[in-house]
Amino acid sequence: MKTVVSFLIAVLLSLKINAQDESLNFKMITINKQVKDFPDQFDLSSPLNSFVTLKYIYANGKNRLLRSVNSIKNKSIFPDSTVQDSQPADDARNRHLNIKIKEVITYRDSVAFVLSEDEDDEGKYYSIRSFSIETGKWVTGGEDGRRDIDEARQFILDRAWLFFENFKLIQKNFFSH
Repeated sequence: MKTVVSFLIAVLLSLKINAQDESLNFKMITINKQVKDFPDQFDLSSPLNSFVTLKYIYANGKNRLLRSVNSIKNKSIFPDSTVQDSQPADDARNRHLNIKIKEVITYRDSVAFVLSEDEDDEGKYYSIRSFSIETGKWVTGGEDGRRDIDEARQFILDRAWLFFENFKLIQKNFFSH
């Protein structure tokens, strides 16, 4: 009986230590600025810069640049570089520029999430846009959303490892020689 209790304590301590170690893999930066507070430039050097770049692409109707900011797994669903640019309506343009960037959460320095505040027909929501590094650039892999900021953060905490595993598969399948 004493051996079983000792074993259980050892397992629980191990789980607690691993959970504490896992939390060290996350880094969070509070931003609390709107997209329009940043310069309109093409910059994929960080998750924040990539997010801002993406929003300016949408705001300016530069559809020909969409493939260059997306992950290799998504590129084919976006127009190629020969497509004509569009002129978004002022309300659509302003919507992208007025998005408030709340936080950037990085996991294992390889995947990141930009948490931003937006609004749709149902009211305020929090966009969770994922990013990963491909050929030295931070590119987006997709977007999810939640109505509550704590739910959005929990989504990131619960699923960051899945995005990291996907990142490793992309690196192996597309970029390893």
